[in-house]
Amino acid sequence: MSDELITRHVLKLKSNPSEVGILLDRMEKTLKMSGLEEISAFHLQCAVVEVMNNSIQHAYQNKPDHPIEISFDINPGRVRIGVSDRGPAFFGPPKQTPPSPQDESGRGYEIIGAWVNKLEFERNDDWNTCWLEQTIQSL
Repeated sequence: MSDELITRHVLKLKSNPSEVGILLDRMEKTLKMSGLEEISAFHLQCAVVEVMNNSIQHAYQNKPDHPIEISFDINPGRVRIGVSDRGPAFFGPPKQTPPSPQDESGRGYEIIGAWVNKLEFERNDDWNTCWLEQTIQSL
């Protein structure tokens, strides 16, 4: 598998829940052209939306109009999507006890980790980025 970058798109959004629809539209178009299997594309879409919602809720405390950037990298054999925000430094979810069945939150990163092949966090130039990756299966 080559690491040669075939396509890169960057989508600039704001921390408004209404912008999730814009993200879904772009993801659907990008993932269709990538060759990613339908179920893997669905899992990646759900995971990216969860990360964007986490940026809105946790990085920006539900305050609108803060920047969120979505990077789409398509390479031979993989799709990698980065969700970036300028919230407080974040290097991944804290280790905590599992939520009880009655808890309404606290399962997001466990689900995300189960639905993507690779999950990474980085901090560069005051931007937090959560990278989510899916492998494109060869036919």
